[in-house]
Amino acid sequence: MDVQGSRDRRYAFGDCQLDLGRGALLKAGVEVKLRPKSFKVLEYLVTHAGQLVGKQELLDAVWGKRAVTEDSITQCIVEIRRAIGAPDAGRLLRTVPRRGFLLDMQVCAADSAPVVAPAQPGRGRPGIGGLWTARHVAAAILLLAASLAPMRTAWDGQPKLQRMAAPAPVRTTDAEEAFLLGRHLFHRRAKGDLAAAERHLQRAVALDPGHAGAWAALAGVYAARGQEEPSDTGYRLAEQRRALEHALRLGPDRAEPYVRLARLLRRAGDPEGAAEALRSAFAVAPDDPLVLYERSSDAFAQGRLDEAIQLQRQAVATNPLSAIYRANLGQSLLAAGRYDEGLAELRRAQLLAPTAELQGPIVRGLVASGRLADARQALRSVPWGALRDQLTVLVTEDGSEAQAARARLESQASAYVILLLAEIAAFAGDRKLAFTLLDSAIARAGQEGRSSSIEIKHSAWSSPFLQRLRPDPRWPWHGAARVAGGAGPPHTLRRY
Repeated sequence: MDVQGSRDRRYAFGDCQLDLGRGALLKAGVEVKLRPKSFKVLEYLVTHAGQLVGKQELLDAVWGKRAVTEDSITQCIVEIRRAIGAPDAGRLLRTVPRRGFLLDMQVCAADSAPVVAPAQPGRGRPGIGGLWTARHVAAAILLLAASLAPMRTAWDGQPKLQRMAAPAPVRTTDAEEAFLLGRHLFHRRAKGDLAAAERHLQRAVALDPGHAGAWAALAGVYAARGQEEPSDTGYRLAEQRRALEHALRLGPDRAEPYVRLARLLRRAGDPEGAAEALRSAFAVAPDDPLVLYERSSDAFAQGRLDEAIQLQRQAVATNPLSAIYRANLGQSLLAAGRYDEGLAELRRAQLLAPTAELQGPIVRGLVASGRLADARQALRSVPWGALRDQLTVLVTEDGSEAQAARARLESQASAYVILLLAEIAAFAGDRKLAFTLLDSAIARAGQEGRSSSIEIKHSAWSSPFLQRLRPDPRWPWHGAARVAGGAGPPHTLRRY
């Protein structure tokens, strides 16, 4: 029932008191500052504790007829959760996706018996529920099972997640060392680093189950390993789901788990859920490097290349030793036609992560900038495969070798290889053929699946060879901004 009372009434919940007469929130007897709108939101939720409050209902109650976005509510919820300061604040103050909000706490009129009890399972609670900060991740990812048809078997037999109390955060030297080493390997990304990072991060959470950062990083490793293994795109999906749940419940004020959840939902075909997760990430930490990369992708896809690159530079500044961040920046600079800067960043990334994967993008930058002699020399270090065949066609002076490389490419029918052929045509100045092949690559990607379609759009946007085609009305994504379910520009090692 509603907790209604006079304007001078006080309500107690946890170690907090809400004093309506003074317009103050007290925690352990000390006043905690809240913005007026955040105070109003908290007041309304407290006086409707244990009940689902619709978003429109809350907007009407707090903002009246003033036109505001749902982001205004999100910012208030984040501020309230920080003010409450409980380890499980995200679990106690929930956002139920697409429905509203629930304050799941025992609320008492100050100095009296409880007048509102927390919602109980089966008594009006909307399913598992929860903001993109805590328990909603469990419901959201469980709901994804229906849309993850190609990977459904990874979910079969998984038990539904049960309500758990947040373990008390405990920092141990061994756990923190394992976390830092795992994070370093994740960002270095040399051969074998992802598998090693997974082992170290698993050890970190085993030693310290309350380490939110380690859980978020482990979810990122699972996702990256799935992306790097085309035959196993659903790598450890169930474990990724559980890692995200722990990360969101333990660290509701961290941006990383929200961003990783958004990417999971985006790849699963849930743009609405991805957008909501990103809104939460932007609200809690707008300067987090992963948030900066999401903003960069939006700016890039809308043609604001300088802004996109500046955002990536900010991300690099947060972790100058991240080979991934530098490689991504280098690839974006190449896509913008800033070849010298792009090659410099790629070479810095290669010093940090001596992996052959970066040699291909470096040779592409040399070709795009017209340094064919240097490109021929560097080509020797590019691993054998379709990319090396493409570069051979572009730079080799041996006609028979180039012809053989082209024949190998044309014998394949994957969307990726067709895109490589489109780049060859564009580099040769044959726009008509380039657009024909680009359309074929898109069509083929549609047959291969949603993940392939995202990758092709990524690769086309970041291609230094297709740069001159973008202003052409025939460009498939001409004038279209990125949406939450789509894809912005790619990055050589975009699995950050």
